[in-house]
Amino acid sequence: MMLIKKSITALVVVAFTLICSSSYPQSNVYMITEKFDSGGGDFTLDSVFVTDPAGLTTAYSIPHFIPDPSGHDSQFNMILNSITNLGYEIVEFGALYHGSLYLGQSVAVRTIFLKEP
Repeated sequence: MMLIKKSITALVVVAFTLICSSSYPQSNVYMITEKFDSGGGDFTLDSVFVTDPAGLTTAYSIPHFIPDPSGHDSQFNMILNSITNLGYEIVEFGALYHGSLYLGQSVAVRTIFLKEP
């Protein structure tokens, strides 16, 4: 009887630990993905996607870097600073990927990774 009680207690502790540990984010990493849109010669907006450690992604539209580089950089820096102000630091810049799609659209993407120190 005592062995069953200890086994059940151990099982409850293990289950509680697994449930609690899975409710917290594992990576503590923010990802900022910037997509330089220029499909069909439209240089109006670029897209920025921010994914937080919980996996929630927020999309932003900022001025395209070709017609308005200062507006682009200003708004991108505001997004970046909002994360670094939380204590996150840049740990890696992903390589700039550039690809041409078959419909004449050109897409370039880069990703920045930020992690708590």
